[in-house]
Order: sequence, then C-alpha cells, then structure tokens
Amino acid sequence: MRRRGDPRMGDDLARALAFAQERDLDGYVQYLLGAGANLRAFRGEWPAAEADARASLALGEHRGVSLCPALIALGRLQARRGNPEAGATLQEAWRTAEATARSIAGDWRAAAAAWTALGFPFEAADACAEGDDEDARLEALATFDRLGATRCAQRLRQRLRAGGTRRVPRGPRPASRSHPAGLTPRQAEVLEQLKQGATNAEIARQLVITPKTVDHHVSAVLAKLGVRTRREAADWIA
Repeated sequence: MRRRGDPRMGDDLARALAFAQERDLDGYVQYLLGAGANLRAFRGEWPAAEADARASLALGEHRGVSLCPALIALGRLQARRGNPEAGATLQEAWRTAEATARSIAGDWRAAAAAWTALGFPFEAADACAEGDDEDARLEALATFDRLGATRCAQRLRQRLRAGGTRRVPRGPRPASRSHPAGLTPRQAEVLEQLKQGATNAEIARQLVITPKTVDHHVSAVLAKLGVRTRREAADWIA
C-alpha cells in the first residue's frame, strides 16, 4: 500500500491502469482514473485531475465504489473553485459509498433502497439478489433479464433453484439474445417507432397495444440501451 506522498504512487497507478485497460476491466479502470485524479489534485495538477475525474465518470455506472474516487476528486476541485455544484457532487459520492457499505454489511434491503434512490437499477437488483427474500430475488432476476445482465441472471437462477424456489422464470427468448442490446422483438419494434419520432399513443395504435404497455416497453428499451431519453435511444440506431 502506497501513501499518497510516495513518489512511486504515480507509476504504480499508471501500470495498474494500463493492465486494467488492456483487459477491458472497466470497473477497475473507472476506479483507477478516479484515484489518479485525486493524486493529481494533491500535486496541484488541477486541469489534469479534472480531466481524469471526468474520464472516469464518462465510463458510466459500475458495481461497487468505482465511481467514488472521481466524484470525490471532482467535488473537491469544484469546492476549491467556488463552484456551486460541489455540494451535489460530494453528496452523490457519499450516497454511493454509503449504499455500497450497507451491502457489504449485509443490510441488503437498505442497500437496495439506497441504490434505487440513486437511480441505479442494476446495483439495486444486485443487492436484492444477495438477500434472503424470495420475492426480492425474483424481482432482481427480472431486472437482470431486462437489463441483459445474462451472467448475473444465470447465477441467480442457479441459486434460486438450489434454494428450493419452485417456479423460476426462464430467461429471455433466443430472439431477445440475438439483438445487439438484448431487446425482445416487440421492444425492437418500439425502438424503431422511437427512431421515427412516434409518441406513445402513436406507437400503441401502430402496434395495437395499450399505451400503458408502451410505457413499459419504452422504459425497458431505455434501460437496456443504457440511455436516459427517447432521443438518445433513437440515435442508438441512427
């Protein structure tokens, strides 16, 4: 373990980052970029520190505390510069770390609730999957399937069957797995309609389904594509 004043720290981080990048270990890449951002900030290299922090955050949401170092580095820089966003950034770092700590402590319900409040569906499902409540585990399985987390879903199905759950839902149909984003045929149709700029009411009429069903399909499509808006979903296949 290196102290932040150790002159070897920078080289160690660079080697670790290269190792993780070469092997597509995105969660570790995210964490190491954030750690590097903090080290650069301590050394007074603020522009480079901010660049590393934002590069880390640009990798999206990964399991555990991999987001925290970047959030902390960015929050500190924002605070020192008098940026009003500093409080929100540091608060997000705290919520993320707290949610992960609860999961480690075994309080899966609190962890799931914290992840849900943050808007992180995979992490919430992952916490529920570690719990002892069958209904919560089945709900987690549904989320894994919806997001296309096939490996996690497979492991959870095995654990459910081993634990005596009688009716374990089967995984997505082969047609879903063949889609690049794991969309079902119906979800792919909805995505095509989104590309054309159709409203939910228009999609419902075109596909002969209810508007409420369209709402569910649109939410699932956004989650599987990892986007937040209909426009971003449309751009995904543009």
